[in-house]
Formats: sequence, C-alpha cells, structure tokens
Amino acid sequence: AVLSNQILQGYIVAVGQTVWMSRQVAHLFYLFQALVGSRCSLDPRPESELDTVVNDAADGIWGHDDTLQPGMMLSLKAQYQLHMLLRRYPRDLSVNGAPLTDGVSSRTLRLLPVSIAKCFQFAVHCAARFCIKEMSAYGLVCNPESGQPSRHAAELVKELHSPEGAGLRVTLLKDDLVMGAFVKRCNLLGWTNVDTFDRVWRENVRVAKPSDQPPDEGEDPAEVEHNRALAICALTRALLLNVVQHTVGNPAAPIKHVPRTRDVPFLSSKPGQRLLYVRSIVQEDTFGSGFDRHGGDRPPANVFEINTERSTKQAYVLNQFSAAAILRHSLRSPSLFNEQALTKSISGAFDDWRSIVDAYLLNPARSSVVVWVEIFRSMCLLSDIFPDTKMHVWAFQLVSSIVKSMGEDDGVLLRYAIPILCKCYAVLSLHGRPPEMEEGFLTKLLADSLQSTMPSVKSATLNGVLYLIESGDKSILLPIVNTLRDYLIHWIEDTTQPRRLQLALGTSFQLIESHMLDTDDTQFIGRVIQIVATKPEIQSESLFAAVTSGLERLLLCFVVNKNDREALNVLTRTHPNMPGRVGIALLKLMLTSMYTGRDAERTVGVHRTIAASEGAGPLDQMERVPAATMERVTSLFDRIRHLGMLEGKALERALPLILDDFFPPREIMNIVMSEFSAAQSVGMVMHNTFKLLQQKGQQVALDDWVLLSMSTFLRRAPTNQSLASVTCLFVSVSPHKAIRSLIRHILYLAKVHHPLDYNLFWVPTLYFFMNANLDADKKKMFMSLMDSVPQSPFTELALLCAKLS
Repeated sequence: AVLSNQILQGYIVAVGQTVWMSRQVAHLFYLFQALVGSRCSLDPRPESELDTVVNDAADGIWGHDDTLQPGMMLSLKAQYQLHMLLRRYPRDLSVNGAPLTDGVSSRTLRLLPVSIAKCFQFAVHCAARFCIKEMSAYGLVCNPESGQPSRHAAELVKELHSPEGAGLRVTLLKDDLVMGAFVKRCNLLGWTNVDTFDRVWRENVRVAKPSDQPPDEGEDPAEVEHNRALAICALTRALLLNVVQHTVGNPAAPIKHVPRTRDVPFLSSKPGQRLLYVRSIVQEDTFGSGFDRHGGDRPPANVFEINTERSTKQAYVLNQFSAAAILRHSLRSPSLFNEQALTKSISGAFDDWRSIVDAYLLNPARSSVVVWVEIFRSMCLLSDIFPDTKMHVWAFQLVSSIVKSMGEDDGVLLRYAIPILCKCYAVLSLHGRPPEMEEGFLTKLLADSLQSTMPSVKSATLNGVLYLIESGDKSILLPIVNTLRDYLIHWIEDTTQPRRLQLALGTSFQLIESHMLDTDDTQFIGRVIQIVATKPEIQSESLFAAVTSGLERLLLCFVVNKNDREALNVLTRTHPNMPGRVGIALLKLMLTSMYTGRDAERTVGVHRTIAASEGAGPLDQMERVPAATMERVTSLFDRIRHLGMLEGKALERALPLILDDFFPPREIMNIVMSEFSAAQSVGMVMHNTFKLLQQKGQQVALDDWVLLSMSTFLRRAPTNQSLASVTCLFVSVSPHKAIRSLIRHILYLAKVHHPLDYNLFWVPTLYFFMNANLDADKKKMFMSLMDSVPQSPFTELALLCAKLS
C-alpha cells in the first residue's frame, strides 16, 4: 500500500492538469493516510476536491463529522468515499468468463496508462480489504444500481455492526438486487479470516436452501428463485477462492492452472534440448525487453505444455485443470488446496453444498430453470475440486439421469451437463474405474450435441471431447471420430469468434495427435494448415501464437507427413516480415520445423564428431548442407534486416546457436561474412557468432578468415561506412573484453551515419596486428591491404603498422 501510494503521488504531480483524475487520486491519498498512517508531502484537501456527487451524498447522510467511530478504521464519510472508489475501479474478476465486477470501470480506466491503471485498481482493492467488514455492509445499504446510499443508510450501517445485525442482513438479502450486489462484493473482496468466510458461507446457505413453506405475502416467487440462484453462485465462488487462488480468500491473486501434459520423447533428446534452449533465448529476449508493455501476459516457460485452446488472459474456464490433476487432487497426491487453505471449513462446505443439491432433487418440479442452471454451472466448476472420487461417481450418475429425462430443447442445461459427464468419466477412467452407463450413451450424446443449433452447446461438446482425449479411453470417441473431424473443419472455416475458433483449432490438434491413425482422412492436417494460412481472423496476435504452438507440438510428435511439413514451411515463408507476436510465432514454428526435420540428426555438433573420428580438422571437413536449411537461415537473416528491434534482438543471440547446430565452422564463417558484407544490421550476429567460435577454440581460424575477408570491406563507399565495417570486424574477432564491449556503440554510430572516431578504429585494428600471432607474410599482407586505399585512415594505419613491425 505504501509503495502504491508513492507511485500514485508521483503520477498526480505529472498530470495535475487533469482535474477529474486528480480528484480520484487525491481521494485515494486521503484514504491511505487514514489506513497506513503515512502523511504525503502533497496535501490532497479531500473535502474540497471530492466529486460533486460523492461530496453531496456524503454530506447529506453522514454530515461533516469526520471522526472515527468506535471499532472502525475509517469514519463513515471516509468509508463511503472508499465504497464509491471501489465501484469505479474494481478488479476485473470473473468465473467462467462471466464478469462479476461491482461497477463500470472501462471508461474511467481508459484515462490512465495500463501500468498506472493496474496500480490504481490494486491500491483501491487493498484499501477496501483493509475495511472488508465495512465494505460488505455498504453492499447492503446502498442502491445496487447507482451506488448511492439510502435515506437511513447511516443507521443501517451501525445496526449491521451491532450484535443484532444478523437478522437485518437476512431481511435485506431478500431483495434480489441487494443480493446480487452482495454476491458481487463478496466475489470482489473475498475474505481475510476464517470468521468472515464462515459468516458469508452461512448467510448464503440460508438463502440457497429450498423451503417447503410458500413465499411470504408480498414476496415475488421469481425474485426468491433468483436469490437462491445468486446464493448458489456465491457458494461456488467461495469454494473456488479457497482452492484455485494462489492466496486464499483474495480474488485479486492469480488463479491456478494445471494444463494437460503428454510426454514428448523428442524433447528429451539432444536436438530437443537444443530446441528448447534456442526457443528460451528467443522468448527471454522478446518478453524480457518490454515486448509485453501493453498489459499482456508473459507466456509459460515451455509452450508445449499449455492448453492450446485456452487463452492465458481468460479467467476460470473449462479445462482449467487437467483430468489427471483433478484425479490427483481427489486422491490427495498432491491436493490442489493451498497450504493455508481452510481445509476444515472446506470439508464441511462441500457437505453443505451437496445437501443443497440433494434437497432440490427431492422435489425438482418446485424449482425454476434459473436455479437448475446455476446448480449445473456450480457442479461443472466444482467438479474440478471434488474432495474424493465418490463425488465424481455421484455427479456422473445424477447428471446422466437428468440428461436422459431432458427434452431436445434443453440446451441451457446441456452446455453444463456435457462437460460434467465427460470430465467425471475421464477422471474415473484414469483412476481405472470408469462409471457404469448404458452402452453408447455418451457417444450418442456427443454426436447429437455436435448437430445442435446453439453455439454454447457445441463449445461445451468440444471441451468434453478434450477431457475424453486426455483420458486415453478411445471407446467413446472412436465411433464418431470421422464425424468430429468433419465438424471441426466446418466450424473452423465458418466461425469468426476468436475464442470458439481457438477452441476448435485446439481440439483439432489434440485429435490429430491422439487419433490420427483412427481417421480415414489423411488430408486432415493439410486442410487445417491451409485454413490457418488463409483465414484472416486467425492472424490476430494472441490467437496466431496459440495456433502455431499447436502446430509445433504436432511437429514434435512426428505426426506430420512430408507434404504437410512443406506446407508449414510455406506458411513461414509466406509471412516472413510480420511484426509483433505473429512474427515471433512464425519464427518459433520455423525453428521447430528445422530441429525436427531431416537435419535434426545433424544438431549439437554431430558433424564435428564425425570429422574428428575421420582424423580431419574441424575446418577441413566440409559437409553438404541441404538447400532448404540454407534457405531458412537466409530467411532468418532477412528477419533481422526487416523486422523490429525486439525480434532482431532475439535473433542476435539465437542465430549463432542455430548456425553452430547445422553448419561446420568454415561454412558458418562464410555465411556470416557474406551476410555482414550485404548489411551492417547483422553486425551483432557476427559478433556473437565469433564469440561462440572463440569459445570452441577457433580463434586462429577466425584470424585467418578475417584477414582474407578484409578486402571486401576496405573499398566500400563512402569511407565512413567502410571504416565502420572494418572496425566491427576487428572488434568482433578480438578476444579482449574491453575491445569487444565497443560493438554496440560502433553499430549505433554506423546506423545514424555519424562519423566514426579514428581512435575507435585504431585500437581494435592495432590489437589484431600485434596480438593475432601473424607471421611475417600475413603482416605484410595486412599492411598491403590497408595501403591499397589511398588517402584514407587505412593508409595512416598501414604506416603506423610498418613502424611497429
């Protein structure tokens, strides 16, 4: 909180002209002073700077009394100010993609840069959690739509904090709008101790339980049912907060995610380890240099272990946990619970939740569709964290019996029922105890759902298919694998909605990886690749990165034939100069194709081992390099010349390693010198390549190669360009640390066409002449080449070398 205070204080000074935003920041300063006790050097004068609406409302209800009440951290007026800030700047929290924020923040947050807006949201959220009890009370006494307090709000707040407040809370929660605001506030702030959790849990259980008594006079039955659905939603969120959040009870903490993991044997081989290392360098230089400065998420270390169909920016969604992780959690080996989780409260909470579901089952006709939809939605989410496999058996039997009695038009329930059935079946199948069911029941259900007219049911079906694929049990999908294949191709071609498109593509990749031999269409991969290459909606940054990671995994699993591999190579060549994430994704796809192709066995120094076994020196063994590999390397150099700074920086470190893996040393020097003679922008690649060869004992060979290549750069025009090129050449070949550190400065001067200081040229060149162990003939050759450019700095250097020799 103190750190956020300092950051915001500096920001308000910078944008003091923005009166509206200054009021908001000044408002927060006042609250920090009261909560943290640290006085700011900037006096915000909150009484005069408050929003007109906030000021009038606060004065009209709380008066001008700004003193602390007994047992309160903030005065009533300050609490109200914090309540209004919380509505304006909520954290973006959601469950299953449904927003649960309290208030609208998109318009106000657009006035702030992304980094400052996140800091502002975090500061408001922390301040509100300091006063979580008071903020919960404001969710009950203020108008749920406008946030303005009612006429008797001050008296109601004091009564809620009294011992008799429990009865008042029950009365207030009977209003569905108040109940909705209460649930949102609980989802927004969570809780800070066991007592708060138990109190919120009991209140929601009391509302969620069905009653045998008819509604009281004046109560709307629809409103009562809506309140029960909201209470079930709150119970679901409370259980998830105790398990899936990294910090128990804090909704602002990151959400756990355990992806599906299937072993890729190639990654354990030497070429596979080399590929991972080169990719890690590309990722580190790309995402560690401010590439994601617009608020994106940093990708995981190993992209081959993420769920392709899931966006990293999504909140809690289906396939949040793999079926294997759910089974381990059910068997407590290990549990998904946090170390500080309220395990005792959780154990009883699941009993309460199941008793509520059983109570509705006793008389299902008396409950509305709204309640049953929320029950199914709750079961779909909580089946990720069931404490034992018996609950998975119970859920499968319960949902399957309800599905059999449903009509064809019950798509609202079906979109939750299908993932529940498939998830429970996958977990129990992995456990070795698949549930009993009618033969073909689940297969027929999936086949019928693919023909549904509701997109949500189709999405639910694909999510269910992903669970079944993970289980490894082919008995369910084998009869419909060809139907599923045709449906996926059709949906990928017709769908434009990004998330559904990503889900269909992710399912296609999983189906190809696990059921490629079961389908009679050998062109399936080629058709998917063709759509990826031509469909404009897939070219968006985040979606394209996910798609290419799925294609890379297919290459690693060697399920791609020669023709499809060539189609992927064409894809990387079709868009060679795409900037941003698209360019980086194509680069990684090209690297994976190179390391898994015909030349994979040539990696990690195999050619040098062969040369040594034949008694030839490493530079004398000239191997025949395939034309395709040379073409790809040329394409990588083109990327450095045409793409942005970040992509170029990533290749500056990765390209020398790639050259070392696929070419012998003499060929490496030939390629690098040829590319450097064409463009100085690859100077850092030459510098890093020389360093790598020096580490491998090739210093003498490098000295000879530089001496032979000097004439290529000496006669360049203008003279300043020639001078910069020769200087870069001798700086790169030098083994001296201080001299090598000059490379970026020299390349920058050459880029901006600034005249080069002659001292920067003489120092590395004279060091080479004096310390490169040149014999008399080579020194004579060196001076002759320098003297061949009349009336230039090279002639002066030749005279100086003649005196020194």
